[in-house]
Amino acid sequence: MLLDYAGVEIDLYPTPKEITAGCALSISFPGEALVLTKKVIVAEQIEIRGIFYEELGQYRQVPLDAGEAEAESRRRQGEVKGMGEYDEHAGS
Repeated sequence: MLLDYAGVEIDLYPTPKEITAGCALSISFPGEALVLTKKVIVAEQIEIRGIFYEELGQYRQVPLDAGEAEAESRRRQGEVKGMGEYDEHAGS
């Protein structure tokens, strides 16, 4: 996967039902990798539904165009979960 090549450690898991109802897969990555992850997503034109983080039991979306200050704030809050549909037939 592209994020692996960029040095971002990810885990694949079913998307939480609080984010979407349906069969989708998500990745999780460390909060400190948020800026690099967003750069890869934008540069490689990867289609995702969004990037979310969990706060007090609720999922909140991180804008893909969030500034560096906002990204730093998110990193301090811990792990960020990136949510996108996985297509096993798509190239990586």
